Amino acid sequence: MQQRQADSSGYMSEDTIVSRISGAGGAISVLRVSGPDTLRVVASLASNAVDLIPRRMERVALRGASGAVLDDAMIAVFKRPHSFTGEDAAEFFLHGGSYITGAVVREILRLGVRQALPGEFSFRAVRNGKLTVDQAQAIHDLVSATNASAHGLALERLSGAQSKIFFELAEVLRNALVLAEAGIDFSDQDLDELGLERLKNQVIPVIERLASIATSIERGRRIQEGVSLVVAGLPNAGKSTLFNELLGQERSIISEEAGTTRDVIREAVRLRGTSSVSEATFVVHDTAGLRETDGRIEKQGIELTRRAAASADMILFVIEAGSQATQVLAEWENLGRPKDRTILVLNKIDTLDDGPAGDSCLKELHEWRERTGVRDSVPVAAASHRGIDELTERMILRAGEWLDRQPCETILTRQEQVDAVERAVSDLRRALNADAHDIFAADLRQALDQLSFFIGSTSADDVLGRIFSQFCIGK
Repeated sequence: MQQRQADSSGYMSEDTIVSRISGAGGAISVLRVSGPDTLRVVASLASNAVDLIPRRMERVALRGASGAVLDDAMIAVFKRPHSFTGEDAAEFFLHGGSYITGAVVREILRLGVRQALPGEFSFRAVRNGKLTVDQAQAIHDLVSATNASAHGLALERLSGAQSKIFFELAEVLRNALVLAEAGIDFSDQDLDELGLERLKNQVIPVIERLASIATSIERGRRIQEGVSLVVAGLPNAGKSTLFNELLGQERSIISEEAGTTRDVIREAVRLRGTSSVSEATFVVHDTAGLRETDGRIEKQGIELTRRAAASADMILFVIEAGSQATQVLAEWENLGRPKDRTILVLNKIDTLDDGPAGDSCLKELHEWRERTGVRDSVPVAAASHRGIDELTERMILRAGEWLDRQPCETILTRQEQVDAVERAVSDLRRALNADAHDIFAADLRQALDQLSFFIGSTSADDVLGRIFSQFCIGK
């Protein structure tokens, strides 16, 4: 039997689905089946399925249509609603290996089950009230976490700790809504506690708190995706060498020929400090050397450099020791003198007569700080890794200003979250202009519906489909 395809409703279908939920490779491969035909599928594959006790691991022999044994496996069955998805479900723990996994999946598909869409298990968990949309997204963020901060934040969101503030604010709005609806019923009576202005005053602090939460997205992006870092400077200042040293691999071409780098090369790297356990993820951009040129391609590369620097969280402005000030300062001006976002890197200090710790090095560093206005500077010899550890420490210290947070501090990490909060704020601000209790109540209901992203009771729609389509298969 051919695999049955998802119908036109996509994620809204209620058929039975299957997917691998463990990573590729390893000693064990885990499959999940979820949907109304799950128990039938289990009975078809496992001869002793009738004896399986829900939510308990059991050893079974899995057999195909021919009766041949596919694997000596472990299986756990879950009766609705006591499963991850809230549906009847089963999880198969197979011996690792692509052949065994493929053979069992093919048998399951033969029984009329279809391959799960990306994130479809999480989608069904949301649809059946097992998770909020925010918790489901936290699963995606947990899997893709690249540092301790991102990992901790995703775990807090998955546990519901991050949603606590939204439940508290929603309770304030529900109380105001109850009073507003009572005000409709008792509109002919002059009751102070039901007065429209008094109810509006209860909403104002909620608006202020939500508006503040919405601004956390930039910190959240840096935690989840990494701090955007641009390596900039004149040609042959050693930018690509520094870039490769930070990455720990030869990612950029290094040449004595000026203008070798024509495009922006982007790589994510997690860096750890040498004197502490602190760490941070950086999205590092190697860029074209800044200079005046007639070359059309090189001009485009330089323009990309300036755009990248303009939007970067942090800039390493690399200056070759002994460089002429005029040209360096001209390009620094062209970047807009972003001194508050910049760490000045004096490179190739091993070429100075008195060495890296001598008076010439210290004097030149001081002069460049005075000329650029950048207070933070590090001397390095990137080609020999000298000074790289100190530079890494300085970068992590700077990044800590964004990444350090209090436990359970509410931080948004994705645009969908911001959109939900901003729509709620918009609804509440409209409520402040309402001239009748019924209009005020309607706006509050709208705001509560937006906050359902974080507190549950969210109806599935096209927006959810777009969100979950970004997930990995099997999540």
